Amino acid sequence: MHKVVQRFYVHWKSANQERYQNGAVNASYLTNNEHLNIGDTTLLFHFIASSALQRVTKQVFATSPAFMNMQLFFNPLNSHQKNYWHRDT
Repeated sequence: MHKVVQRFYVHWKSANQERYQNGAVNASYLTNNEHLNIGDTTLLFHFIASSALQRVTKQVFATSPAFMNMQLFFNPLNSHQKNYWHRDT
């Protein structure tokens, strides 16, 4: 799984250099075929549908979760950047 996500990230970062340079902290549509081949995409869907993941989600959530999208969140280029969900307390 790590190798698949890493391939996605490298391809996405190459295609979205300006967004990355300007502070992007996530990339959506991992299962889109723009940055991954069909084998990698299939592996992601198998992981999402796996019984092991289903067992974990049943322990965490009171109701069955729904798959909406697959995003990758990552550290921004600038390590001092505050991401948009950060709140000072």
